[in-house]
Amino acid sequence: MEATMSRPAGWGWDWPNEPREVLPRGLEQIVPGAGLAAVLAGIDRTDLNGYELVTLIEARARVVAWGQAQLLADIAELCHTPMGYVSSDAERTSTVHEESADELRPALHLTRRSAENMARLALDLADRLPQVLSALESGSIDLPRAQVICDGTSHLDDTEARVVADQILVEAGELTTGEIAARLRRLSLRAGPEEGRRRYEAAVADRYVYARPNPEGTGNLYGIDLPADRLAA
Repeated sequence: MEATMSRPAGWGWDWPNEPREVLPRGLEQIVPGAGLAAVLAGIDRTDLNGYELVTLIEARARVVAWGQAQLLADIAELCHTPMGYVSSDAERTSTVHEESADELRPALHLTRRSAENMARLALDLADRLPQVLSALESGSIDLPRAQVICDGTSHLDDTEARVVADQILVEAGELTTGEIAARLRRLSLRAGPEEGRRRYEAAVADRYVYARPNPEGTGNLYGIDLPADRLAA
């Protein structure tokens, strides 16, 4: 039987398909940066329909990603800058200053761990995976995706990590963080099979099981770092 398409009563087939020209023409193609931020600042969201709001949100997310890339680049620069006074000259060193996280803490009101993690991510993107930082700056990926790519390649050497990053960036903008993480695991094993085997064997050697009681009087049993084939069985 041939499939038929139903429509709500009173609706015609000639649905309007032309944009209303409420949003600036070519908004989707504007490169993220101060210019796009200025354009978005002039848009009244209450004038937009649902389709237009999604377009606005996508553009706003690209600006946010650009801003986050700038922030991380600033932090990476700070990590190579000695502490100074308001009148100090601009100096840079090849080594990373461990006290940089201590400067971030009061500036951004962070815990020590958060400041250290942010500094580590900034250095990782600036020094080890610059192409991921560039993708973040262009708005093609967001910060959670950038973080997953860094984490998923942390066990590889710099050359292998960059090769894997180049491969995942081809489609990262269209994937969820979970999908990126899964594909990174496969790509990383191909890039560094020996390192993957070593990490697997070390993790299995440290496997353990533990139980946790629940308030209802039941309990949960957890197995950590178990062999995947045994776990599936």
